[in-house]
Amino acid sequence: NITSFVNLIQRKLRHTTDKDLQEYMSFVIRNTKQLYALVEDILTHSRVRPNDKKEVLMVDLNGVLEEIKAGLGRTLEEKSAIVEWPRMPRVRGHHSDFYLLLKNLIENGLKYNDSASPVIRFDYQFDENHCTFSCQDNGMGIDPAYHHQIFQMFTRLNNREQYVGSGIGLATCQKIVQKYRGKLWVDSQEGKGSTFYFSLPHSFVQEEVLQPD
Repeated sequence: NITSFVNLIQRKLRHTTDKDLQEYMSFVIRNTKQLYALVEDILTHSRVRPNDKKEVLMVDLNGVLEEIKAGLGRTLEEKSAIVEWPRMPRVRGHHSDFYLLLKNLIENGLKYNDSASPVIRFDYQFDENHCTFSCQDNGMGIDPAYHHQIFQMFTRLNNREQYVGSGIGLATCQKIVQKYRGKLWVDSQEGKGSTFYFSLPHSFVQEEVLQPD
Protein backbone atom coordinates (compact mmCIF):
# COMPACT_ATOMS: atom_id res chain seq x y z
CA ASN A 1 0.00 0.00 0.00
CA ILE A 2 2.81 2.41 0.84
CA THR A 3 4.49 1.73 -2.52
CA SER A 4 1.23 2.13 -4.43
CA PHE A 5 0.34 5.47 -2.88
CA VAL A 6 3.89 6.79 -3.18
CA ASN A 7 3.78 5.97 -6.89
CA LEU A 8 0.49 7.86 -7.19
CA ILE A 9 2.01 10.88 -5.45
CA GLN A 10 5.05 10.72 -7.73
CA ARG A 11 2.77 10.66 -10.76
CA LYS A 12 1.02 13.80 -9.52
CA LEU A 13 4.36 15.51 -9.01
CA ARG A 14 6.09 14.39 -12.20
CA HIS A 15 6.02 17.92 -13.66
CA THR A 16 7.26 19.67 -10.52
CA THR A 17 10.42 21.72 -10.79
CA ASP A 18 11.17 21.38 -7.09
CA LYS A 19 14.40 19.34 -7.14
CA ASP A 20 14.37 18.78 -3.38
CA LEU A 21 10.88 17.27 -3.59
CA GLN A 22 11.95 14.96 -6.43
CA GLU A 23 14.95 13.84 -4.39
CA TYR A 24 12.77 13.15 -1.32
CA MET A 25 10.34 11.09 -3.43
CA SER A 26 13.12 9.01 -4.99
CA PHE A 27 14.46 8.34 -1.47
CA VAL A 28 11.02 7.16 -0.26
CA ILE A 29 10.50 4.93 -3.33
CA ARG A 30 13.94 3.37 -3.01
CA ASN A 31 13.39 2.59 0.66
CA THR A 32 9.89 1.17 0.21
CA LYS A 33 11.33 -1.20 -2.42
CA GLN A 34 14.03 -2.19 0.06
CA LEU A 35 11.42 -2.76 2.77
CA TYR A 36 9.27 -4.87 0.45
CA ALA A 37 12.28 -7.03 -0.50
CA LEU A 38 13.19 -7.44 3.17
CA VAL A 39 9.69 -8.58 4.23
CA GLU A 40 9.41 -10.99 1.28
CA ASP A 41 12.83 -12.51 1.99
CA ILE A 42 12.11 -12.93 5.71
CA LEU A 43 8.87 -14.75 4.86
CA THR A 44 10.70 -16.97 2.37
CA HIS A 45 13.43 -17.75 4.92
CA SER A 46 10.83 -18.67 7.56
CA ARG A 47 9.11 -21.13 5.20
CA VAL A 48 12.22 -23.34 4.94
CA ARG A 49 11.56 -25.84 7.72
CA PRO A 50 14.02 -28.61 8.70
CA ASN A 51 11.20 -31.03 9.58
CA ASP A 52 8.99 -30.32 6.59
CA LYS A 53 6.09 -32.77 6.43
CA LYS A 54 5.51 -32.34 2.69
CA GLU A 55 6.03 -35.43 0.55
CA VAL A 56 9.67 -35.88 -0.49
CA LEU A 57 10.09 -36.47 -4.24
CA MET A 58 12.90 -36.88 -6.75
CA VAL A 59 13.51 -33.38 -8.12
CA ASP A 60 14.88 -32.96 -11.64
CA LEU A 61 17.41 -30.11 -11.37
CA ASN A 62 17.39 -29.69 -15.15
CA GLY A 63 13.70 -28.88 -15.05
CA VAL A 64 14.21 -26.54 -12.09
CA LEU A 65 16.94 -24.63 -13.93
CA GLU A 66 14.77 -24.37 -17.04
CA GLU A 67 11.94 -22.92 -14.92
CA ILE A 68 14.26 -20.36 -13.34
CA LYS A 69 15.76 -19.41 -16.69
CA ALA A 70 12.31 -18.88 -18.17
CA GLY A 71 11.24 -16.76 -15.20
CA LEU A 72 14.36 -14.59 -15.48
CA GLY A 73 14.14 -14.38 -19.26
CA ARG A 74 13.75 -10.61 -19.46
CA THR A 75 16.61 -9.95 -17.02
CA LEU A 76 18.89 -12.38 -18.87
CA GLU A 77 18.07 -10.69 -22.17
CA GLU A 78 18.64 -7.18 -20.83
CA LYS A 79 22.01 -8.16 -19.35
CA SER A 80 23.05 -10.37 -22.32
CA ALA A 81 23.58 -13.04 -19.67
CA ILE A 82 24.16 -16.75 -20.12
CA VAL A 83 23.15 -19.49 -17.67
CA GLU A 84 24.39 -22.96 -18.60
CA TRP A 85 24.72 -26.42 -17.10
CA PRO A 86 25.48 -30.02 -18.09
CA ARG A 87 22.86 -32.75 -17.73
CA MET A 88 22.25 -32.63 -13.96
CA PRO A 89 21.32 -35.46 -11.56
CA ARG A 90 18.05 -35.65 -9.68
CA VAL A 91 17.92 -34.94 -5.94
CA ARG A 92 15.59 -36.20 -3.24
CA GLY A 93 13.72 -33.36 -1.56
CA HIS A 94 11.20 -30.60 -2.10
CA HIS A 95 10.99 -28.82 -5.44
CA SER A 96 10.42 -25.43 -3.79
CA ASP A 97 13.66 -25.71 -1.80
CA PHE A 98 15.88 -26.44 -4.79
CA TYR A 99 14.10 -23.86 -6.92
CA LEU A 100 14.80 -21.21 -4.27
CA LEU A 101 18.40 -22.35 -3.75
CA LEU A 102 19.38 -22.29 -7.42
CA LYS A 103 17.41 -19.11 -8.15
CA ASN A 104 19.18 -17.22 -5.34
CA LEU A 105 22.58 -18.33 -6.63
CA ILE A 106 21.74 -17.26 -10.18
CA GLU A 107 20.30 -13.90 -9.09
CA ASN A 108 23.40 -13.18 -7.00
CA GLY A 109 25.59 -13.94 -10.00
CA LEU A 110 23.56 -11.51 -12.09
CA LYS A 111 23.11 -8.74 -9.54
CA TYR A 112 26.74 -8.37 -8.46
CA ASN A 113 28.11 -8.51 -11.98
CA ASP A 114 29.29 -5.54 -14.03
CA SER A 115 30.59 -7.48 -17.04
CA ALA A 116 29.14 -6.86 -20.51
CA SER A 117 27.91 -10.44 -20.63
CA PRO A 118 27.43 -12.21 -17.26
CA VAL A 119 28.04 -15.96 -17.43
CA ILE A 120 26.78 -18.38 -14.78
CA ARG A 121 27.81 -22.03 -15.03
CA PHE A 122 26.57 -24.94 -12.94
CA ASP A 123 28.40 -28.22 -12.61
CA TYR A 124 28.62 -31.18 -10.21
CA GLN A 125 31.00 -33.94 -9.17
CA PHE A 126 30.56 -37.13 -7.18
CA ASP A 127 33.11 -38.25 -4.64
CA GLU A 128 33.08 -41.14 -2.16
CA ASN A 129 30.35 -39.80 0.12
CA HIS A 130 28.92 -36.65 -1.45
CA CYS A 131 27.87 -34.92 -4.61
CA THR A 132 29.25 -31.40 -4.83
CA PHE A 133 27.44 -28.86 -7.00
CA SER A 134 29.03 -25.62 -8.14
CA CYS A 135 27.71 -22.30 -9.44
CA GLN A 136 30.44 -20.17 -11.03
CA ASP A 137 30.02 -16.56 -12.17
CA ASN A 138 32.21 -13.87 -13.70
CA GLY A 139 31.00 -11.16 -11.33
CA MET A 140 32.79 -8.73 -9.04
CA GLY A 141 33.90 -11.37 -6.55
CA ILE A 142 34.12 -11.32 -2.75
CA ASP A 143 37.06 -10.55 -0.50
CA PRO A 144 38.05 -13.79 1.32
CA ALA A 145 37.76 -11.91 4.63
CA TYR A 146 33.97 -11.91 4.16
CA HIS A 147 33.46 -15.49 2.94
CA HIS A 148 31.83 -16.68 6.17
CA GLN A 149 30.04 -13.44 6.92
CA ILE A 150 27.95 -13.45 3.71
CA PHE A 151 25.93 -16.48 4.89
CA GLN A 152 24.68 -14.64 7.98
CA MET A 153 21.26 -12.98 8.10
CA PHE A 154 21.08 -9.32 6.99
CA THR A 155 24.69 -9.23 5.79
CA ARG A 156 25.27 -6.81 2.91
CA LEU A 157 28.70 -5.98 1.53
CA ASN A 158 27.50 -3.63 -1.21
CA ASN A 159 25.93 -0.20 -1.43
CA ARG A 160 22.16 -0.19 -0.81
CA GLU A 161 21.83 2.71 -3.25
CA GLN A 162 23.11 0.54 -6.10
CA TYR A 163 21.87 -2.95 -5.20
CA VAL A 164 18.38 -3.61 -3.85
CA GLY A 165 18.37 -6.57 -1.49
CA SER A 166 17.88 -7.74 2.06
CA GLY A 167 21.03 -9.68 2.88
CA ILE A 168 18.95 -12.81 3.52
CA GLY A 169 19.30 -14.72 0.23
CA LEU A 170 22.50 -16.61 1.03
CA ALA A 171 21.35 -17.27 4.61
CA THR A 172 18.27 -18.93 3.10
CA CYS A 173 20.47 -20.96 0.73
CA GLN A 174 22.48 -22.16 3.71
CA LYS A 175 19.33 -23.09 5.62
CA ILE A 176 18.11 -25.16 2.65
CA VAL A 177 21.41 -26.98 2.19
CA GLN A 178 21.64 -27.74 5.93
CA LYS A 179 18.08 -29.11 5.80
CA TYR A 180 19.47 -31.86 3.52
CA ARG A 181 22.52 -32.43 5.76
CA GLY A 182 24.76 -30.60 3.31
CA LYS A 183 27.31 -27.81 3.35
CA LEU A 184 27.48 -24.49 1.46
CA TRP A 185 30.62 -22.40 0.89
CA VAL A 186 32.23 -19.98 -1.57
CA ASP A 187 35.57 -19.64 -3.32
CA SER A 188 36.13 -16.08 -4.52
CA GLN A 189 38.43 -13.10 -4.81
CA GLU A 190 37.60 -9.49 -5.54
CA GLY A 191 37.48 -8.82 -9.28
CA LYS A 192 37.75 -12.51 -10.19
CA GLY A 193 34.20 -13.80 -9.88
CA SER A 194 32.79 -16.30 -7.40
CA THR A 195 32.09 -20.01 -7.27
CA PHE A 196 29.49 -21.17 -4.77
CA TYR A 197 29.58 -24.85 -3.81
CA PHE A 198 27.07 -27.00 -2.00
CA SER A 199 27.56 -30.66 -1.21
CA LEU A 200 24.84 -33.20 -0.44
CA PRO A 201 25.21 -36.75 0.89
CA HIS A 202 24.81 -39.51 -1.68
CA SER A 203 21.53 -40.50 -0.07
CA PHE A 204 19.96 -37.29 -1.44
CA VAL A 205 21.34 -37.54 -4.99
CA GLN A 206 20.62 -40.00 -7.78
CA GLU A 207 24.00 -40.94 -9.21
CA GLU A 208 22.58 -42.10 -12.53
CA VAL A 209 22.10 -38.97 -14.64
CA LEU A 210 19.05 -39.46 -16.85
CA GLN A 211 19.44 -38.37 -20.46
CA PRO A 212 16.58 -36.60 -22.24
CA ASP A 213 14.36 -38.71 -24.47
